[in-house]
Amino acid sequence: MNALLWNVQGMGNPWTVRTLKSLVQHWCPELVFISESRLNKMRAENLRVALGFVGCFVVEAKGKSGGLVLMWSDKITCNILSFSSFHIDSFIRKEEDQGWRFTCFYGDPDPSKRGDSWTVLNRVGRMYTGPWLIGGDFNEILRQKEKKGGQQKPRYLINNFRKALDDCYLREVEFEGNLFTWCNGRQDNLIFERLDRACGNSDWFDMFPAAKVFHLERINSDHCPLLLTCAQQQLDSVKGVRWHSRFHFEHAWAEEETCVELVTKSWGLAL
Repeated sequence: MNALLWNVQGMGNPWTVRTLKSLVQHWCPELVFISESRLNKMRAENLRVALGFVGCFVVEAKGKSGGLVLMWSDKITCNILSFSSFHIDSFIRKEEDQGWRFTCFYGDPDPSKRGDSWTVLNRVGRMYTGPWLIGGDFNEILRQKEKKGGQQKPRYLINNFRKALDDCYLREVEFEGNLFTWCNGRQDNLIFERLDRACGNSDWFDMFPAAKVFHLERINSDHCPLLLTCAQQQLDSVKGVRWHSRFHFEHAWAEEETCVELVTKSWGLAL
């Protein structure tokens, strides 16, 4: 089974919709979770139809911010257990396979309120026993090396995130791709962080021992999409794909002192 998790930073841009359609057509995910959709239920339903999914659950955006959408294909059964502005908790079953719990998560972007996100995580974690996966944009890092640029992340924020995962007996799904899943794109203060991930408990890893997350190319959002593959066959098919990365110029690169030197050297080698 494949699942796609992406903070799209709003679905108002037609290029973002086009990119999402392309990702769905290429990777054929049975589950798609979109955070910061900025959609109401009607527009989310239109998106579901356009992508060819049979089910959709929406937490509507408040004004011009937020919004969560979970969509699923006809290959699985999805029952919604609970939801809030920062999560959608569901129970997934594929044909006759054993079911498992999938929690879509979006951490509060305000560091002063992030403790409330961990409270939600812990509350959800106490509501169910059995295989459990939680994934999305947590808006926090687990290690200082998961941030590049800007000021160092306050240690207490990292420790609070670690404690929240430990209290729920969750560990990260291994990933491949760029270490960083988010970039602020600012020329004067370029920052990269790994804010997006998937974490499971031991029962979930027993069910899907070959699971892996792939950090896909960052296009039309400041976050890259995450592709979760659960079966070895699907994992092999993803690894067998030759990755074609479309070049994107970051204006902030021009601010680097070595930019001119590197460009001149590269063009010299190409001639």
